Amino acid sequence: MSSAASAPNSPGVRIIGATLTSVLGSTNANHGSPGEDAKRKALNEFVRNGGRFDGVADFDAATLDPRTGGMRAEFVPDSTTGGPGDKIHPNRVGYLAMGTAIDLNLLAPIPVTWR
Repeated sequence: MSSAASAPNSPGVRIIGATLTSVLGSTNANHGSPGEDAKRKALNEFVRNGGRFDGVADFDAATLDPRTGGMRAEFVPDSTTGGPGDKIHPNRVGYLAMGTAIDLNLLAPIPVTWR
């Protein structure tokens, strides 16, 4: 991660990091354990504060329930159409929250000066 994030940028290109959302309580055996969550938190700390990115889309902050450490209840799919969900992927409202966490100014063109 750090080597990719430290590569020199091309003119007019921004590198935007994104945090990982919590998957505590996931139905997938490979995710959702406290040990895996500790790795996610460490990676998110690097993305937020490592100084390697031109900006950060903080999906974790947008979806995290600080009381439980998992995804906010209103973002967990639970419908007759979609089933109970895997607690990894949010519902549409959760994706909307993630989308609004992106600073659109980071996507604006960067003026390039050619020599």
